[in-house]
Amino acid sequence: MDFEEYIKLTRETAIYPESYERNYVIHGLVDEAGELKETVESKPNRKSTSSVQRSRFGGLHVKQICDELGDVMWYAARGVDHFEFDPERFINANLKQFTPMNQEAAEEETDKLLLAAARMNGNQKKSVRDGDNRENRFNRNLKKVVLKAQKVAHHSGIFDLRVVMERNIEKLFDRKARDVLQGDGDNR
Repeated sequence: MDFEEYIKLTRETAIYPESYERNYVIHGLVDEAGELKETVESKPNRKSTSSVQRSRFGGLHVKQICDELGDVMWYAARGVDHFEFDPERFINANLKQFTPMNQEAAEEETDKLLLAAARMNGNQKKSVRDGDNRENRFNRNLKKVVLKAQKVAHHSGIFDLRVVMERNIEKLFDRKARDVLQGDGDNR
């Protein structure tokens, strides 16, 4: 699944007033970036029986990171769609240049992702205050969010962001089929 297809599929799971879309997407992105940071920096679930699953970036921890990255990517996709940015300009990094499975690098990139999302939030505040669009700043920071998401995925052992997007869409369409898209929490 490419990013453009993912964006189209996110439209089917977007449940919020269209008039509030810009605020919803930006605030949601900041919230999910914070959750991603907590997950990347968290200790693995000690209830796992397998030592591989309990290890940093072991199976269960990587799944949790993948789930949070999916939520970040959903808001990023909704932002790209809202602003009508060119999707092809967002996922284009050559990940071969990054060193895989590096915990410190994953945490550092997560911090940078959260900072870019926070800057979008600040730009939105100033946009409301000053009555301007600030589209170039949103574009630049949204690109940073997506690039940092790619790097976090890579450093966490998820070498293809398409896997993250596919899992996210599967989760959301399952929730949609069960009529539980709205709500809070991962286990609905």
